[in-house]
Amino acid sequence: MNLESLRSLQKRIREAKGADRKLDAEIAIALGLVSGAPWEIFTDRLGERTARNSMSGTEVLLRDFGRYLKLPKLTSDPDGLGPCVALLEAVFPGALWSVWNMEHGPGARILCPGKSGAFHDGQYAEVDELSDWTPASVCHALIDCAVSALIAQEEAKEKADA
Repeated sequence: MNLESLRSLQKRIREAKGADRKLDAEIAIALGLVSGAPWEIFTDRLGERTARNSMSGTEVLLRDFGRYLKLPKLTSDPDGLGPCVALLEAVFPGALWSVWNMEHGPGARILCPGKSGAFHDGQYAEVDELSDWTPASVCHALIDCAVSALIAQEEAKEKADA
């Protein structure tokens, strides 16, 4: 996923309020949690966000995507953080993460191991801008953190290539 797409996804995560199955689908597609051929997201002529399978040509409206592929409830798990933790383990194997609730609201942090495996070489991302402590807001914070870490990694790659 390119930087522009990651930043666009991060913006939608930060603007989201509560559970959002369309956002769950976009996150799962963007972070490679959907098995099978690559899926891409586009806006169709009616303004609906749609996912298209690049191999089969199958198109699915994002609002229906969760039923179509049984996506994890990343922003709406009634039991809390289970799917978000699974996402972190899939995207950042070996990462350390934490969440907290302070007077100014909840926050989250991800520390990813670097090339040497040491955490001091890793990407650090932190989000603490949320005003309400709910399972959904904590999930949004963790996912925002994950996307922030991916953005930092892509920026580092671009810098190294320049």
